[in-house]
Amino acid sequence: MPPTKKTDQVKVLAELKSIKDLLEKIISKTKAEPKMGEPDLGPGYTAPDTVTLPVEDTTTSNTMQYPIPQEYLNIVNELLSDKFRIEIKPDAELPQFEFILYVPKEYSNAPLDVWKTHKQDKRPKVIKYGEGAGGVRTYVELVKANLGPDINAKIETDKQK
Repeated sequence: MPPTKKTDQVKVLAELKSIKDLLEKIISKTKAEPKMGEPDLGPGYTAPDTVTLPVEDTTTSNTMQYPIPQEYLNIVNELLSDKFRIEIKPDAELPQFEFILYVPKEYSNAPLDVWKTHKQDKRPKVIKYGEGAGGVRTYVELVKANLGPDINAKIETDKQK
């Protein structure tokens, strides 16, 4: 029997339905797969947005979810002191992380309005993974220079105690 318009339309519709079903399977599988850089820990898992780790041991509750290299902690302790806290926020899409240095109030040169509004002196910087410890050192040196000679002298005096 020669093909008719009706049978051609039925075949096309059947092919479109199978393509639609295939696309739906691909989309549902893609949604279920973890994003690049996230571990596959099963359904319901979401990667942490931030991780806060103290430079020093404190009595506050801080859970280590993203390891901070000891070298970064050593740089902060060496150039500033163990009273400064750091935080790292990895970037899921680019090879970089946000390095945040928290300046204790006793060493801060931030205006009083900043402390009233934000309750902290937070100094963030995006550092590429390729820069690593060198990028961290350069940024911590920049923050140290910004604090000024009087505050740096106080930091050094306090380190001697």
